[in-house]
Amino acid sequence: MFFRLTLLFPLLAGLACVQPAAAADDVSSLQLVVGQIKTIPLPSKVVRVAVGNGKIITSNVLETEMVVLAETPGTTSLRLWTADGNQLNYAVSVLATDPDVTAKRLRDMLGAMPGIKVERIGDMVLLTGSASKAGLSRIDAIAKLFPQTHNAVLEEEVTMRRMVYMKVQIVEMKKSLASNIGVAWDKSIAGPAAAVAGNWSTNQNFRVPSTPPAGFPTTPIPIGGAGWRPYLGMTSVITSMINLAVDNGDAFVLATPELSARSGGKAEFLAGGQIPIISPASAAAPATVTFKDYGIKLTIEPVADEKNNVSALLKTEVSNVDNSVAVGGNPGFLTRKTDSEFNVQSGQTIVLSGLVNTSLQKDISKLAGLGDLPILGALFRSTNFQNGRTDLVIFVTPTVIDSSSSLNQERLQKAQDIQEKAKSQSGDLGTLNQ
Repeated sequence: MFFRLTLLFPLLAGLACVQPAAAADDVSSLQLVVGQIKTIPLPSKVVRVAVGNGKIITSNVLETEMVVLAETPGTTSLRLWTADGNQLNYAVSVLATDPDVTAKRLRDMLGAMPGIKVERIGDMVLLTGSASKAGLSRIDAIAKLFPQTHNAVLEEEVTMRRMVYMKVQIVEMKKSLASNIGVAWDKSIAGPAAAVAGNWSTNQNFRVPSTPPAGFPTTPIPIGGAGWRPYLGMTSVITSMINLAVDNGDAFVLATPELSARSGGKAEFLAGGQIPIISPASAAAPATVTFKDYGIKLTIEPVADEKNNVSALLKTEVSNVDNSVAVGGNPGFLTRKTDSEFNVQSGQTIVLSGLVNTSLQKDISKLAGLGDLPILGALFRSTNFQNGRTDLVIFVTPTVIDSSSSLNQERLQKAQDIQEKAKSQSGDLGTLNQ
């Protein structure tokens, strides 16, 4: 029995020696933000402190407390020895910014973009969801402002983008009239006018004119009440001027195409035709035929934001065939091009002019067949245009629409009316396609 007890005492002594080492292996996590001060309460007085990287944190011992200051982002370790023989270990992580604060800022900045989720995961902020290509670029730029942010937003394969309807008016207009309505041929037209109007005296039947004729009663009828009745409106002065000019014979509308495109998409219009251009055969390749457009060509690439502002790239080209410079049996072309970028609100009008210069006007009589061109033919046959009294002016009015907008409903109704008319004339719309 004595022999067994002798063996047990060394075993207990060994366990007593191992116990402090096990305590030293316990590690607590400590997460700070740059500039943050953290106070750590201690069970007894600290006799020794060791910091893995003194550039990341600095420490100061105050009896039974330790004050830790986060200096720079990174990770390090902190070990403390107390007077009673204990060891305290900390794994310290210093972040550049508070993830909760970062998440809140991102939600504020991305709040107008539906389908984007912002959540904190550990010391990171994760962005998830889907967005358009343009939206994804914006999200990526914002995410780069916050170093602890991971952008996992995917590009939408099919996006329901806003639609932009564009009414185009191609008009032959007298230059004298154009100067009266504010169009300078080397400048842009004055923009829309906004005003607040109202009636001081009114009723449901009529309102008192500003200068009543003799004998007109100026006392308002009490029906409907009286007082200031304001109303706010936005109007484009040029639209009414064009309509008046057409009625007076001072302008002639050559074409009014209607285009539609998704925000970020493209819409094209060509009034003219195509000419085959033959490339002769060579030893290395056979003869090829390509087709060159001529006439009036418009290309519009609109982008609409949430406030119905429209930014667009507008390319215009007016070209016609010039047989006087034919090479190898292929005719030449007289071409005028313009590239413009503009920002307008939905419903405002952009004006383009000067696409046909005076040199082309002088050469009209020399070029056969110009009078047969679509749209341009009517312009070139005009005596006023040939004499330089009129010019070609293009008006573009973009309007942001959706499936429920009144403009879209009107277009759908027109399409249905055309379909019903075709059915009534043919008995069956299907017979028209046979």
